[in-house]
Amino acid sequence: METSHHASDSSEQRRAEISLRELAEVALSCRLTAETLDLGAGTKICVDGVNFEARTLCEIHSRIGPLKPAQTKKVASDMLKL
Repeated sequence: METSHHASDSSEQRRAEISLRELAEVALSCRLTAETLDLGAGTKICVDGVNFEARTLCEIHSRIGPLKPAQTKKVASDMLKL
């Protein structure tokens, strides 16, 4: 029996992010793990890949299809917020 997915289901993108993180690990020569970082004062951020020893943060944005205009600068904007 085939299951149908809701139009906003992001399971494909989440699976793609895992593959992209693995590719980033090879390119950066370090292990990356997805983590929620507590910055204090009630501020928490979810990072797609982090390696404290290598002082590396990785933001992964996957999408099926062309980017929407608001998404074209999203990754840079997210990283600048840090």
